[in-house]
Amino acid sequence: MDESEARGWTPSLVLIGSFVPFALAITVFRVKRDVFLEQMPPATVLLGIVAAAGVVAGLLFFFGPRAFRGRLGTIVRPWPALVALGVVVAGGAVAGRILVSPTSEPAAAPPVPEALADRPNIILVMVDTLRADHLSCYGATDVESPAICSLADGGALYDGYSHASWTKPATASLVTATLPSTHGAMSKPSAIADDVQLVSEVLQARGYATGGIVSNINLAPSFGFDQGYDEYHYLAPDYLAGAKESSSKLILYQIARSVWFTLKPGQRVSDFYQDSLTVNTHAFEFLERHRDARFFLFLHYMDPHDPYFRHPYDGHAIARVSNQHPDPSLAGEMHRLYKGEIEYLDRNFQTLLQKLRELDLYDDTVIALVADHGEEFYEHGGWWHGLTLYDEQIHVPLIIKWSKHARAPVGDLRGRVARLIDVAPTLIAKAGAQAPAEMQGLDLAPGLAQRSEKDRMAFSEEDHEGNVLRSIRNTEWKLIEANEGNPRGLAVTELYAISRDPAESKNVIAEHADVGGELRAHAEAQETAARAAAHASGTSRKLSTSEEEALRSLGYIE
Repeated sequence: MDESEARGWTPSLVLIGSFVPFALAITVFRVKRDVFLEQMPPATVLLGIVAAAGVVAGLLFFFGPRAFRGRLGTIVRPWPALVALGVVVAGGAVAGRILVSPTSEPAAAPPVPEALADRPNIILVMVDTLRADHLSCYGATDVESPAICSLADGGALYDGYSHASWTKPATASLVTATLPSTHGAMSKPSAIADDVQLVSEVLQARGYATGGIVSNINLAPSFGFDQGYDEYHYLAPDYLAGAKESSSKLILYQIARSVWFTLKPGQRVSDFYQDSLTVNTHAFEFLERHRDARFFLFLHYMDPHDPYFRHPYDGHAIARVSNQHPDPSLAGEMHRLYKGEIEYLDRNFQTLLQKLRELDLYDDTVIALVADHGEEFYEHGGWWHGLTLYDEQIHVPLIIKWSKHARAPVGDLRGRVARLIDVAPTLIAKAGAQAPAEMQGLDLAPGLAQRSEKDRMAFSEEDHEGNVLRSIRNTEWKLIEANEGNPRGLAVTELYAISRDPAESKNVIAEHADVGGELRAHAEAQETAARAAAHASGTSRKLSTSEEEALRSLGYIE
């Protein structure tokens, strides 16, 4: 073929010659799909392939006629070229089927081990940002929460106290039964170390099938919360164009996301977190697969956390990320939306309980429901959570529904101090296992009255955004201490007669310095003991861009 004849075939040369590498690129992409998508969104990958094919087409258009002079030009004739194209496409299809790993199905649930035949299933439900005083069983008169409160029927209702006022350290204390100074996961980039034992690890070793479903970035596997789980699902927010979480590393994606959320009307819950309806979908699938097994399920609901959405969803919401310091006039609306979120959660929680009954699991399952922390609505001149240790932020629900055959205390057991670190040892005991010696909480079932003085107190601590705080309380008094010059502007020492002043409205440290001194000694002792038992945990690492973005959307990073 001479050059003029080759130039006559230029259109088919460009079309077919560029489609062959395009087909090859698609084949490689299919084989290495997970690798590509881990680095960039599908739209970016597709545009890259098209751009590469365009470059090839351009080269063929300008230089093809010369290159395909002589015998080499045979392959650009229609029939040889179409045959070559067919071979490439067919080969790609075969390679894709052979080399692409099939989607892995969840493993079948194991049978009940003989040692667990008379032991219950266990579900630990943690509701993010849920105040105790916003449930009807804790005295709320303007929030409907019948499903959550129904757990107390034949179960136990405690006054629960968290050990921190934001998710990571509070939840780490819940699942490790250790104080923050011990587990060390107290900062945004910190993680639970491998040598810290979680309740999931103890129950897994006991023979339980273990599952976790969470929807807060602070509980993602990268922060160590997946230890001891046969399956652990972090339900990330939705990303644009079907991109994966790691896609947010791309600058173009960040620009597109910012423009989209600036221009689009209203708010969408899945842009911030997955709500209880979505969490239930995953929970139901787990329960159906494990109905004949012996399982432990950690179930995390995010709904009361901001943004506070109006229900039914209509795009209206108030979010911390865009309103760090709301005008006090917004307190009423924010409070109403928050209560609406609790009622929305309660309705979805009712469907979970119905599912357990449908699967004939409810009676033989221990269900513990707690919150990681509460929320402030300007009670002490501030908003949100994470910066104080007042009761609106650390007094949380703690309700345990026992299994049908369990011997355990029932009824309203408020009036004494129950701690989040007590939950894991309680569940472990119901599984017939021994809590590890390093766990600092105690089984709640024997009761609270006979505990030692230190175990009848709740110690909390915080080192967050420049606010270094600690508090300790018994049934009568509560002491809060803060670092001088803290950004929140808190007094260095506050003492409240909590039994007479539950709103913590009058600081009486001047009148009761002796009480303050006694509580300070207890706080010092608890902190010292916690630090002495500290792990090499809380190991800080660099946050990925996607993690920073998820934290920013929830208001943890400005």
